[in-house]
Amino acid sequence: MSRKQAPKKGTGGAQGAESAVEELHTIATEIYEELLDGQVPKMTLPLRTKANIRFDPRASVWKYGSLKGVRSAKKLKGALMLLRTMYVLDFIKEMIDGSKSSTLREMYYISEGWDLAKFHSQDESNLLAEDLEIITECMREDFKLRPEESGASGIGNGTMEEITRNGERRRINCRDDVGDAGYTIPYNVEKEKVKFVNADAKFILAIETGGMFDRLVENGFDEDGKCILVHLKGQPSRSTRRLLKRLSEELKIPCATFSVGGDERVLVWEDGRLKPVTIGPFVDGLMAKEGTTKRNVPIEHERTSVEHLDLEVPTVTGDGSLLVRAKVSAVIRHPSPPELFEVRTAYGFAAKVTGTHSVMVLENFALVPKAVTELKAGDLVVAAMGLPRVEGASGLDVVELLRESRLWERLRTSVRRSGRRLRLAEALARGDTDFTISVGYSDIAIPRRIPISQSLAKLLGYFAAEGSASARGITLSFGSHEEDLIEDATRCIRRTFPGVHITRSVPHPYEVQLVFGGALIAEVLEAIGTGHDAHSKSVPWPVFSMAREDQLAFLTAYITGGGHARRRMGGAAIQMTTVSRPLASDILSLCSQLGLNAAVHRRKSAPSAVAPAHADGSGHSLVYDVCLYGELAQLQGFRELLDRNRGEGAVAKQRINSKYLAVPSEIISEDLRRIIRRCNQGKGVGRFSDVYWGCKRITYPVLAKFLANVPDGKSERLDFLRRLIANRVAVLPVRRVLKVAAATPYVYDLEVPGAQTFLGGMGPVCLHNTDGDPWSFRIHASVAFGAIKTAHISEYLATPTTEFVGITASDIVNYELPTDTLTPRDIGALNAELSDPRFKDEFWKHEIELKYGLDFVTDRYLPEKLGEIGLMR
Repeated sequence: MSRKQAPKKGTGGAQGAESAVEELHTIATEIYEELLDGQVPKMTLPLRTKANIRFDPRASVWKYGSLKGVRSAKKLKGALMLLRTMYVLDFIKEMIDGSKSSTLREMYYISEGWDLAKFHSQDESNLLAEDLEIITECMREDFKLRPEESGASGIGNGTMEEITRNGERRRINCRDDVGDAGYTIPYNVEKEKVKFVNADAKFILAIETGGMFDRLVENGFDEDGKCILVHLKGQPSRSTRRLLKRLSEELKIPCATFSVGGDERVLVWEDGRLKPVTIGPFVDGLMAKEGTTKRNVPIEHERTSVEHLDLEVPTVTGDGSLLVRAKVSAVIRHPSPPELFEVRTAYGFAAKVTGTHSVMVLENFALVPKAVTELKAGDLVVAAMGLPRVEGASGLDVVELLRESRLWERLRTSVRRSGRRLRLAEALARGDTDFTISVGYSDIAIPRRIPISQSLAKLLGYFAAEGSASARGITLSFGSHEEDLIEDATRCIRRTFPGVHITRSVPHPYEVQLVFGGALIAEVLEAIGTGHDAHSKSVPWPVFSMAREDQLAFLTAYITGGGHARRRMGGAAIQMTTVSRPLASDILSLCSQLGLNAAVHRRKSAPSAVAPAHADGSGHSLVYDVCLYGELAQLQGFRELLDRNRGEGAVAKQRINSKYLAVPSEIISEDLRRIIRRCNQGKGVGRFSDVYWGCKRITYPVLAKFLANVPDGKSERLDFLRRLIANRVAVLPVRRVLKVAAATPYVYDLEVPGAQTFLGGMGPVCLHNTDGDPWSFRIHASVAFGAIKTAHISEYLATPTTEFVGITASDIVNYELPTDTLTPRDIGALNAELSDPRFKDEFWKHEIELKYGLDFVTDRYLPEKLGEIGLMR
């Protein structure tokens, strides 16, 4: 018996009970029919294991995966559970028929009279109730089952309408009509039972302990802070989590944000294509098109919802997996601080972010966020070196590219009517599709569709190396000795834009220029993201959707036009030089998509007659050299280019500098070494200790060879390393964290619910929005993302926009809080959390004990903490 997993939204009323009875009848009927047909009865359910829980980036909650388990009567244990199921079905039906309810605890006690079907513990009866929720798609409340414990409570200036036990509707103000204990949350908080009338509150503050809740109420914190206080009573019940979700959604409480410099490149999926974009202009454009909403919390900012757009980002999850697409729900901007922080790692990868931003780092066999201000040299920052590939784009639609262009009103087509050429808008209105396009009555015309080809790829490569754009068109500059490049560029222009006139000029004896296309082609290239001068250039976004051969053609053209390729006795090296940070960043991302190991080096440009040095030595441009090393495997796609630049006596060698696709050798502890040695005995791969002995880092190819013989599931830590290798997730040592001046007046945010990570910066560095790791995060996580045991209804209970304002590591320093040594029980609990898929952050090494008293929290700590995120002034 296999049924859907997604539960219905239970009503808790008569309609929900009727639906529950129908579903229960269906279960009993299916089991009866299997018995009647001589089959062994069975039930199919999602596996209740951590391996079968996954994060749904669209819903921002944890859900069960596709792994299934069968509960069959073939075995005694399965037969007993099916027997108990039938008893529970009968018990629930009796309650619904009698318009009564019961507690989970009472059902467990009643089972004592079910003979062989009795439960041995309440956990067994609770799990069976959850199984029935999954199978029937109904809620536990529809079964008239409620928890034993009393509900949590809340207090604040909010009015709700609740149906009493007599069926009457009564309005209650949760501040004026209740005592100090507040409004008691019932087990059923659906709209049929509880309705929100109005609320004068800026935010909701959920508190774990009763003492803290009572002191906040006593001090009038709900009035001073203009908030609703909710006492969770420890780990919150389902009704409490459901109420928080309703309050959050219906009161529109905003979520937290993260901030990166406006000139940084980020990777996004837009209209099914992976694109590198400069986040500032990208967000500005979306806001201009979609409109903005100004908000004061958590900080003063402008926000635009993009839920309705097909906008996603690739990212890396905490368990080392590559999440190809994570939904972006909103874009945000707010004024930039005077200074930002630039994190620089080995091999030149970097990112410019605000001080409250976090980057993902490797700690304790997990990828966790760490605040930029807490980073130190040697920390291992995460970068994605295996970006996803999407090929298949056949061409570029010039109409779509130029819809937002300043030339739109001047564009005409080759379609004629009454002796005149129709404007582009007129031709489209008539339904015409096959035409050429020009500006006004110019003779320069291009087809509506430009095919994706190797000629286009090479032309874009030559532009990245030698090109510039202006109103007169596209200019490609070559050395007078580079006649072969000039001829090849000319062929590419004619194949891509047939009939376009090309002017060849010699402005200097050492230079030849090709000029073509006029303002029309210059506008087309600008629309696909080429840039227009040396400092604004970038890799055009169509290149990221091209076939591998075309991407290599783009890089080859760029290298021959503006780089160096050398093959020497010690191996081969390729260097691509640019003064454009966006272009250098995009080339790193493109190499990542091609599976090439690239590094970037920074240097100051040398003075020249064109750009002389200032008296103080300033004024030089920063130059970026993107470098590739190796030959046989790494640079196979550039073999012909390297052969043309071959030194005397050079031979093909396998010399790949891939140390940045490696992990520190000390991460392989003695127990892991024993597992690796045991699984590789007699496999003919050598001894693991001989390979890495004395090395500081173990490369992924070496590690992969030994892990291939280690069975999946043998060690969670080795499985984690296997995922890093399979997804080409690099961990790069931090070299420096610098303060740099903000280059733009705003910093920009992408709101990625749940995942809260994205790729950006100089190279695809994985960034995160968390500013520290919270104490009691387990409770926060159950509210925000759901729990494993209720993964089937997480979307119904979880509130992904929940903020955490509890004690963090930085608070210990800021408030001079003392700490106690962790007990063995604490350590055991933390170890369990490390394997929990909700927890992808680093955890406390010492327990926090707040000894300043409750008034300190209400009078100083909470106002300051909430003030940091704009919830209190």
